[in-house]
Amino acid sequence: MTRTESNDNGAFMGSKGIRRSHQKSRGGCSFCKRRRIKCDERKPSCTNCVKRSLWCSLNTTPSPASTPEHAAQATTVFEPLPGNQATEEFDESAFTLVVQDLQLFHHFCSITSTTFGPTPHVQQFWSITVAQMSFSHPFLLRAILAIGGLHMNHLRQTSSEASGWYKTKATAHWQAAVRLATPRLAAIDAESCDPLFIFAMLSCLQTFALGPQPGNFLLFTDDSGMEWPIFFRGLRTVAEASVLFGMTEPARPLAFMYGIAKLNLETLPRDEPVTSWGTALRNLRQIMMNEVSGEEERAVYQDALYRLRAGFAAVFGDSDTVRGANSQVVFAWLYHVSEDFVGRLQARQNLALVFFAYFAVLIKQIDGVWMIKGWPDHLIAGIYHTLVPATRLWIRWPMERIGWFPPPYITLCDATDGLDMNASSTEPPFLGKPTLTHLQNTIAENFGGSTAASLGSHQFSLDDCPDLTSKIAVVTGGSEGTGYGVTHTLLKHNIAKLYILSVSKEVVEGAQDAIAKDLGTEKANRTKWFQCDMSDWKRVKEVAEAIKNDADRLDILVNNAGRGIMSFELTDYGVDRHMALNHMGHVVLTSHLLPLIKETAEKGNVVRIVNQASNAHQAAPSDVKFESLEELNKDLGPNGQYGRSKLANILYARYFARKVTQNGHPNVLMNATHPGFVSTKMSKEDIFEPYPLGGYAMAVGMEPFKKSQWEGAVSAVFAATAIKESGQYICPPAIPEAGNKLAQDEKLADQLMELTRKIITEKTRSQSVDKGCPMDDLVLH
Repeated sequence: MTRTESNDNGAFMGSKGIRRSHQKSRGGCSFCKRRRIKCDERKPSCTNCVKRSLWCSLNTTPSPASTPEHAAQATTVFEPLPGNQATEEFDESAFTLVVQDLQLFHHFCSITSTTFGPTPHVQQFWSITVAQMSFSHPFLLRAILAIGGLHMNHLRQTSSEASGWYKTKATAHWQAAVRLATPRLAAIDAESCDPLFIFAMLSCLQTFALGPQPGNFLLFTDDSGMEWPIFFRGLRTVAEASVLFGMTEPARPLAFMYGIAKLNLETLPRDEPVTSWGTALRNLRQIMMNEVSGEEERAVYQDALYRLRAGFAAVFGDSDTVRGANSQVVFAWLYHVSEDFVGRLQARQNLALVFFAYFAVLIKQIDGVWMIKGWPDHLIAGIYHTLVPATRLWIRWPMERIGWFPPPYITLCDATDGLDMNASSTEPPFLGKPTLTHLQNTIAENFGGSTAASLGSHQFSLDDCPDLTSKIAVVTGGSEGTGYGVTHTLLKHNIAKLYILSVSKEVVEGAQDAIAKDLGTEKANRTKWFQCDMSDWKRVKEVAEAIKNDADRLDILVNNAGRGIMSFELTDYGVDRHMALNHMGHVVLTSHLLPLIKETAEKGNVVRIVNQASNAHQAAPSDVKFESLEELNKDLGPNGQYGRSKLANILYARYFARKVTQNGHPNVLMNATHPGFVSTKMSKEDIFEPYPLGGYAMAVGMEPFKKSQWEGAVSAVFAATAIKESGQYICPPAIPEAGNKLAQDEKLADQLMELTRKIITEKTRSQSVDKGCPMDDLVLH
């Protein structure tokens, strides 16, 4: 036998007893060279690469996607060679296409099929039964090649050799599969029902295998194109047809292994278990009861909630540990939920989107499957940005379970101008511009509970408060809520004296008793209470004068007292109560304490003033001017009134920094703070005044999502004891933020303070005859 004969025939046939010669070569493929194994150098792909479904470096044929004619050839599958073409001219490019398609088919049968289930029985069904069925149904064959191609693309995403070719090939096969299957779906018969059911299932998997696509969130999109729900919901139609015609023997395992699970609603206990998911679903039910009034509408959501609860019970059982997460169970809710609910979800109704967010938590439990990776985060992000901002808190629990939080520059700032995206997180957090890492921590800590505890880095905690021996503080509203958290912390760290300004004697006595119990009677006795309604400017001035006469210094002033989200109301001065109390009352207090504050600072001490603001400042109208009393007394609604007063708190701090700190008094600092979403009287009781029904969502439904009074006090305590800058807006735990554009407008701040001075002096002067309290001595800086 000659060497030529050996090379041409020996590799396939071989002759017993004859040793084939081998000529050493350095031309093997890159894979064989790396593995240091023998390469037979077959083209277009060596045997080793074909066995392993790898792209062989010996394949020099241009990518099928590189030219239009090649792209067209790429969709040709296993076409038989006509006549004696095999013995005539050999078309290497045509043969390459056939081998590449065989590669996809082989990969699906040998590798992809093993990802569809954990048992050999399941894998054998997909690798053998479905593969054999595809030979009689070209649309199913094309679908198999498409899924195999997408899986190969997934495995080679980090390889430059793949270059997206597998995805291009898979797309061509899938488009052909859809064209072939669509007319058959409209006329299902006994012969086609089984392969069509498998095809419908593969069509759902194909959407996931493509990976998250911008604007596509499975059951709702940014445009009108939604193929996935058509195929997924069509599974029921095809499944019913399979039952009608009777499943064939080969396909019966599919009904057992891959038929969507029937949720066992009858065995569900009446109440949710005492687990985090049980608590979350109870809160979801409360939101539903508050938001939905019509019986028909409520029935739609009640059914969806009941089935969702069954899904969580199947996946988690009576604990928070996953016990039965598989695609059959996870997708059961979406399979069985009513068309009425799906219609509401496709219409992007807020409550339906919230339900869908909870479903995304179930999907998260199977994101170890290659085609599911990235989808839970993609879905929750799409839901978050589609929801009306006021309802985004409703998906706090799904966000936490999935581990996704919105980008901070979308949530807390109108723009990212000035952010140092490359700054190291190890740099001092309060010098220069805030980093993206700092802002991400701020976003997460707007909520309480395990969300805040899960953050990777913190800039400040209440335990970081320095020793305050010999210092004196004033805290308005310091007997309850966040104000009590500040008061308690300052006393714990040895403040010498603390003045509390509040309305209720009963509440302050309760606070003093609690302090005595926690910190001792001696610490409780360091507090002194002044009864004071901050909207009564005459009384505010009297209290300020009393403090100046009683104290020889003032190191900390926390302007915390405030009117929450409540209806429009005028004070006795004829001024909007939100502005009169939240802003102007504290301007009066600060103004009359300013001489003592400056005196303390001139002795080498740093005096810190804190204005308790809020991210709700973004609810202020965009056209606010602060030009007249008539403008202030315009009813903006509960959120608008509150938001405008919180905007004023921030603008006052920035005005003060320019006029006082930077104008000869560098040791007198004023900053505004945001406490986060805190469980206080405002959010539990006062909210019912403007919203008798909807208040339940805030007071009850949102209660598990709120921060405690201790968590809410962190940013204020930092600003009162540690910050070294002035004019900042500090968010939890201790991070400077820009606020919205209005909060950065110096001209608007000047207009606010000029209007503040004008209103206070004019309104108090008109009452000076009988009340004796002119404010001509009001000092703003």
